[in-house]
Amino acid sequence: MGNKENTTLTNKHFSISRKTFYKWLNRFKNSKYDVQSLADR
Repeated sequence: MGNKENTTLTNKHFSISRKTFYKWLNRFKNSKYDVQSLADR
């Protein structure tokens, strides 16, 4: 299973859009993988 399929399954599981997924992924990567960066703002 490729990254695109995994992303689609993740989006469906959490009922989020692809745009939201990538927004959160970029926030997580930019924080050097600090889980606290994903907390509500």
